[in-house]
Amino acid sequence: MIEDDAAGSVETSGAFDPGNDGIDYWETLEGMRVALNNPVAVGATNAFGETQVVGDNGANASVRTARGGLLLRPNDANPERLVADDALVPLPDMNVGDHYDQSLVGVLDYNFGNFFLEVTSFGVGAIHDGVTPETTDPAGQNQVAVATFNFENLDTTDPQSKFDRLAGILVHNLQAPDIVSGEEVQDNNGPTDNGVVDANQTLDQLVAAIQAQGGPHYDYRLINPVNDQDGGEPGGNIRQVFLFRTDRGASFIDRPGGNSTTPDAVVGTGEGTQLLYSPGRIDPANSAWNSSRKPLAGEFTYHGHHLFVIANHH
Repeated sequence: MIEDDAAGSVETSGAFDPGNDGIDYWETLEGMRVALNNPVAVGATNAFGETQVVGDNGANASVRTARGGLLLRPNDANPERLVADDALVPLPDMNVGDHYDQSLVGVLDYNFGNFFLEVTSFGVGAIHDGVTPETTDPAGQNQVAVATFNFENLDTTDPQSKFDRLAGILVHNLQAPDIVSGEEVQDNNGPTDNGVVDANQTLDQLVAAIQAQGGPHYDYRLINPVNDQDGGEPGGNIRQVFLFRTDRGASFIDRPGGNSTTPDAVVGTGEGTQLLYSPGRIDPANSAWNSSRKPLAGEFTYHGHHLFVIANHH
């Protein structure tokens, strides 16, 4: 069995039409043992061992993105896509564009609004020839580079290899930006829920890892959250931070007084416009941020230019 020729269609008339409707086509095969030939991943494997795939090397899939995924369009929910599930046999972790080294054989199932292929074939391997992480151009002499980076619930209980991997991406792929809006930095003991909210040890280890990868020294600014009030992993006290390097002309303007519960504000006018607190949290008591990360505002200068940066993470 290969994926349906009517892969790009969706049901609009209400009539059961497996010849022209991709969802109806899969419905005719539900519960059967089928094979997906020349499967290619159109999404990365998630934490549950599930990978979104299409067959025939994507020949009947529409429309593929430049990076190898599937484009979601009006009236096209990509019914050609299956979810390859490792519930019965081990499967390799995949990235977008990776190929499996053999057909995926299994039973077609339906879960959570998607058709699943419960793979039963043993020994399936991966050909990791998909997406290569992009590398940006380094900032020029008169350019300031500002980047957002998700540090993936980073804390000191993580292995050093995780610090090294993240640091390598920041240094080599992002070319060591001048200012980094950092997300998902946890406190010094991570998921241990004992009231600790400081993250200085986590950040010091990260800064050292960046330098070990050949990057510059980064300073940092942050505001510690109220214990267990910012969501994320229980006990982790996730928060945003600013990392910045000063060797190329960036500097942080410290305006003390900001804390986890005090709202920041913009004061002054014209060239005198500034933050009341830097760093400062934006409206931290607003119900929009209940059990969620509070946006962090910071004020910088770069070769005489005044910069306001907001670190935001939903």
